[in-house]
Amino acid sequence: MTLIFMEGFDRSTNIDHYRLHSRNRISINTGVRRYGVGSLYGYSLMAQPIVARFDLVSNYTELVVGFAFCPISRTGGYIFDFLNSSLGKNVSFGVDSNGYARIYTPAGTYTSSFFVQLYAWHYVEIKARFHNTNGYFILRINGQQVLSQSNINTAASSGILSSRFISFISTVDYEEYYIDDLYVCSTSGTKNNDFLGDVRVAALFPTRNGTYNDFSVVGASSAFQAVN
Repeated sequence: MTLIFMEGFDRSTNIDHYRLHSRNRISINTGVRRYGVGSLYGYSLMAQPIVARFDLVSNYTELVVGFAFCPISRTGGYIFDFLNSSLGKNVSFGVDSNGYARIYTPAGTYTSSFFVQLYAWHYVEIKARFHNTNGYFILRINGQQVLSQSNINTAASSGILSSRFISFISTVDYEEYYIDDLYVCSTSGTKNNDFLGDVRVAALFPTRNGTYNDFSVVGASSAFQAVN
C-alpha cells in the first residue's frame, strides 16, 4: 500500500496540531476552522487565513495529491505547495487573477485553460516528480488532465530532490477557500500509486464486535465500544 494518508476534516473540533496518522501530522494556525456549509460531505476545512503544513515524515521523490477545492475569493495567488525538507517550494498550485488554474515550478509558471469558478467545488489532483532537470507535473481537475510539463526543474534546491511537506496557504493572495477529502500517495508499490480520482473520505465506526478480538477491554463493556 502506498497511500500516505486521507483526511476528510469531518470530525475534529480543534484542528490545531491535529494528528492525522500515527506518523503524519498537520499543524494549522488559529485562523482555521471546520465548516459545515457547502462542503462535499459533512465538514470541510475553511481557510481564513491558513498556513496548514502536513509533515509526511519521509522524503518522497514523487507524490500524488488530491483535494476538493472551493474558492470564495481570489486575487491571483497560490494555495497549495509541495515543499522540500527545507520548506522550499518545489511545485505549487493556484489560480491566476483571471480565474485560470496554474502551476508554479522553479522552471516557471504554467497556466491552463481551465476556469475555476468561485463558490463551486472542484476536485484538484497533482502528480509530480521533484528533480532539477527531469522533473514533471500533471494537473487534473474533475478527472480531466488540464496541464502537464516534463523534463523541467521542479526542485527548489538542486541538493534536495524530494518533498517532505505539503501545505495549504491563504494570505492576501487567496483570502478564503474550503478544502475537503484530501489524499496523498507515493508512486511506489502496486496499489494506490497513481491518481485516485474524486474520493470521499468518511469515518466508519464499529457497531458490534467482529470475528477477531484481541486485547483487554478498558473503559467500556465491549471491545467495539472501546474502539469507537
